[in-house]
Order: sequence, then C-alpha cells, then structure tokens
Amino acid sequence: KSFLFQKNVVQPLLGRCYLDLPGSDVLPPLFCAQLYRQVMTSGNIPPSRLQSWRIDSAENKNSLNNHAIKEGIQATLLRDHTTLIKHPRFLDQPKQNVISVEIKPKAGYITSSPLVSPKNRCKYNRARYSLQQQLMQLGRVQKGWRNHDSKTQNSKPFTPSNYSPLDLFSGNASQIQ
Repeated sequence: KSFLFQKNVVQPLLGRCYLDLPGSDVLPPLFCAQLYRQVMTSGNIPPSRLQSWRIDSAENKNSLNNHAIKEGIQATLLRDHTTLIKHPRFLDQPKQNVISVEIKPKAGYITSSPLVSPKNRCKYNRARYSLQQQLMQLGRVQKGWRNHDSKTQNSKPFTPSNYSPLDLFSGNASQIQ
C-alpha cells in the first residue's frame, strides 16, 4: 500500500523502465535479531542516532521487540542497481564500471504559505534545501552524521552542494545538468 503513489502517479509519468518499484517481504525473526546485533555492534551508527535504533528502549519494548521475536519484520526490497546485466549488443565491449545514482529530490519547493513569519520571508524566494545548506554551512544546524565528536572534529568543514531541486524540476536541460 505504501508504494501506491509511486506505482499509480510517478511511474506512469516517468515510464516503467525508469522507476523500479520496490517489493516487500517479511524477514524471519532469527535473521532480524542477527542483523540487529550486527548493525548495533558495527560502530557505523552515529551516537546521536543510536537511541532511535534501539528496540529495547521503554517506548519500543512492547511493540517492536515482541513483534520481531514472534513474526519478523516487514522489509522493503530494492533491486541492486550497482551491477547491471550487459545488453547483448555490448557483450564484445570491455567491462566498464557502473555508477548507480539515487535521486531524492527532497525539500525542492518554495513555500507560498501565508503563515510564514515575517522574519522568515526568505522562504518565499529560496528552496528549503538551499536554506538548509546555508544554515549547515553557517553551523546553525547539523545533520546527525555531522555532530561534533572525536571522529568528526578534525574532518573537513561542511561544503554546500551545488545541487538544486528546483533546477531538477525546471524542465530546462541546461539547468538540470
């Protein structure tokens, strides 16, 4: 049900060959438990996000933990687009690297709400994504993976992206590039 918008609205607009719809399945409880332990001990989750991953916290204990033990967890399955099967026409050509890009055009809008506070009128002229980039560059907001801890203090400062969701949806080929 959660993919109905993609299937009924986005896919007809883009074409079936350009949008790979995800599938879903229930993962076995033992696999879920093993995967959870491996992820939690991997060190790949930033400390600022660990609490939201815990299934043993008081708020999640009754629902997620019991559900995972008894029934497994509903999972979204996506095809691996990092490897592609060669088209027969190109079999005689040398192997080339594959680059897979996932475009998530988030925050690609300019607001028109009359409820915007007068001190925030810049929202009428710039996309939310652009404003977030500027605030991150100024150090006023941070994403979870950019929190200052011992690992990231010595890393490079935030560099804003040149990407613009407004350009992506403009329909103008030079802006999209």
